[in-house]
This record gives sequence, structure tokens and C-alpha cells, in this order.
Amino acid sequence: MIGGRNKTAMLPVLALLAGGMAPAVGQSFNDAPISCGQRSHYKNCTAAFDGWTLTISHRHPEGKDSVAVYRRCAVDAIGIHCAVGEWRSEAGKGPLGGRSIGLRNGLPFPD
Repeated sequence: MIGGRNKTAMLPVLALLAGGMAPAVGQSFNDAPISCGQRSHYKNCTAAFDGWTLTISHRHPEGKDSVAVYRRCAVDAIGIHCAVGEWRSEAGKGPLGGRSIGLRNGLPFPD
């Protein structure tokens, strides 16, 4: 029998599985080039995924780095979908909403 605390922790994963998505434990990549976004002043963005967590690194033209870390990620036929995130930089950190990225041959491609 699953205890109350563990049962609550499993609810997001069970919801993903019921919706046709599953954690991608076997899928991972590091330092894959990714679009920084059309309106972004960041350049040379890269992504890493370990099957559960998506990390996107941004480099500002002045050399300042920023990282977005998305947790509770799952994969379906078209990409990686993450529920929540957090940005981190020299200036501090803060919450981010969910994010999805498309995949082609197991790697991200520009949106």
C-alpha cells in the first residue's frame, strides 16, 4: 500500500501517464543547440534533458549566463512537456511556468 505522502507525490506522474505521456527515463541529451526565442537578447542557447528535468542555458551578449530548470517533464510523440520551472542567474532566481519543446530525432529543434 502506498503511504499518503508518496501517493500525493505520484499524482502528477499518474496524470501524465493517463494522458498518453510518460516520463522519458531512457531519453537524454546534453548541450543541444536550441532556439533562444525571436525576441530574446540571449545567444548560443543550449538544452540538456535527463529524462525528468529540462535545463536550458542562456548566454547574454555581455557574457552573463542564465539557466532555466524545468521539472516534472514528460515526453510524447512531438516533444518534451514540463509542468513548472525556475530561472537562475547572478541576479537571483524566480519561478517559471510550464514549457514545451519540440523534438526531432530525439533532439530539440527551433520553435
